[in-house]
Amino acid sequence: MSYPEALHRHLVTEVEDAIERTKSFPGSWYADPEIAAVEKAHVIRRTWQPIGPIDELKTAGDFLTCDVAEAPVLVVRQTDGGVKAFGNMCGHRGHPVAKDSGHVPRGFVCPYHAWSYGIDGTLLNAVRGELEKNFDPWCHSLKPVRVGVWGEMAFVNLVAEGPSFEDDLGELMSLADAEAIGLRTWHYHKTLRWEQACNWKVFMDNTADSYHTAVVHPHMTGTHKIDPEDYITRSYSNFAFHTPLSLGGEANMPPWKACGAWPNWTVQGMESSVSTLRIIEMVDAGNIRVKVDFFAPEGASDEDVEQAAHWNYNLVHDEDKPGV
Repeated sequence: MSYPEALHRHLVTEVEDAIERTKSFPGSWYADPEIAAVEKAHVIRRTWQPIGPIDELKTAGDFLTCDVAEAPVLVVRQTDGGVKAFGNMCGHRGHPVAKDSGHVPRGFVCPYHAWSYGIDGTLLNAVRGELEKNFDPWCHSLKPVRVGVWGEMAFVNLVAEGPSFEDDLGELMSLADAEAIGLRTWHYHKTLRWEQACNWKVFMDNTADSYHTAVVHPHMTGTHKIDPEDYITRSYSNFAFHTPLSLGGEANMPPWKACGAWPNWTVQGMESSVSTLRIIEMVDAGNIRVKVDFFAPEGASDEDVEQAAHWNYNLVHDEDKPGV
């Protein structure tokens, strides 16, 4: 057994013990680079990760690229209207076959040795490949990556085994849609990004913590019941909903609902108003990148989205930042 595998097994045992004894994890878990590496390999790379909106992938050959836990990924609209995802690495020397986003009318050509691929990932031509004995083009096609779609948001999973997208996230998506903060019929509007010096688990812990709200977010006292006992919390196998109730009256604010999903993303927002999907990308043990995509129902105005951005992030995030 390799050292990372042994460390992974040890950490699993420690997690189970901490849960059983209702105690906090050791402080080293939030700072140790070796633990961060195990988390990236055994948690982030093995779970369904939101990669971003695909509203711009309208016609066959439209594509986008991204990195998931340092693995390069290519997502392409297909001729049947669906999307496929691949490792963004040429089957020859591993060079990226695409960058950024755009459209390819016939497929991708690797800029290193000009191997070409169809939008379905099939190797179409390997320059001088016919001169190589026993060369099999099928063995050098782009490696498929599992992909799932919720409304206009795409998710990928880097490992071939494990629960399907629907089996893993179907219940979460159905509940979020039923609670009027889901993405199934909503449309993408904008993205916010920032970097922050903290461990990814600290950020996610804060997202799931209703204990701090009355202390850290005083502006919410005029719109919602924010004492911990006023929260409605529902826990499931790999996600949890929590909702502070609206005060009603003149404030007339709809309920704010949040769903924290294992391991590192949330969907949250005002009922039937504006929702956000927030992904916490681990850079290393002490640094993260935060990406927030805003979605709204048909007919929502830019002003609605900007107000939600101000309320959710100019206020809430700025108040949270000193604590995380």
